[in-house]
Amino acid sequence: MRHGKVDIPSFNSRIYGSEFKQCLEIYDESELCKHSHPDKTVIEYFSTYNAVLCSDLKRSIDSANRLQLSSMVTTDSQFREVHNPTLSFPYAQFYPKTWAILIGLSWYCGLLEKQPPFVDAKRRAKHCAKKLEKMALDNEKVLLIGHGFMNTYIAKELINRGWIGPKSPAKRNWQYAIYTRNT
Repeated sequence: MRHGKVDIPSFNSRIYGSEFKQCLEIYDESELCKHSHPDKTVIEYFSTYNAVLCSDLKRSIDSANRLQLSSMVTTDSQFREVHNPTLSFPYAQFYPKTWAILIGLSWYCGLLEKQPPFVDAKRRAKHCAKKLEKMALDNEKVLLIGHGFMNTYIAKELINRGWIGPKSPAKRNWQYAIYTRNT
C-alpha cells in the first residue's frame, strides 16, 4: 500500500535542481493531510491482517495509525523511499513538482538506473522482499505501508522470487496491490 496523502507546503518558487533535496527533506518530515483517510472498506479489509511493516518515515507510520493498525507495526528504515538523485541543468530553474516529474520520467526511461540511489534501492528491495517473505510465513497476512518508487522495486523483487501480483503496484495514496505465493 502507498501511504496517505502528505500535507506539504506549496512550493511556489522555482529552484535549481541542487535545491530539490531540501524539498524532499521537508516532504519526509511532513504529516498526512487532515482529510487523507482510507475508505472504511480498506480499514475493514486490513483489520484481518496479522502484521504491518512500515518505513520509519512519519507518513508511513501515520498511515498505519489511520488504518487503526498501529499496535502491530514493525518499522524498518530499509523500506524508506528511494533517495532521489538531483538533476542539475546549469542555470535551469523549475518548480519542485517539475523536478519531481523530470526525475520520475528519467527513472522510468532507465536513465537513472545506475545512479547510486537506485542501485541502493535495488539492494534494499532484496532485503525488504526477504523480510516480507519471512513475516508472511510467520503471520500469513502482512501489510506493507510503503512509498512509490520503493514499492515498485519490492514488487519486482517479489515477482522474481515467485510471488504473483501486479508488476506495478498501486501508485495513488491509500491504494494497494495484493501479492500471493503458492506454497
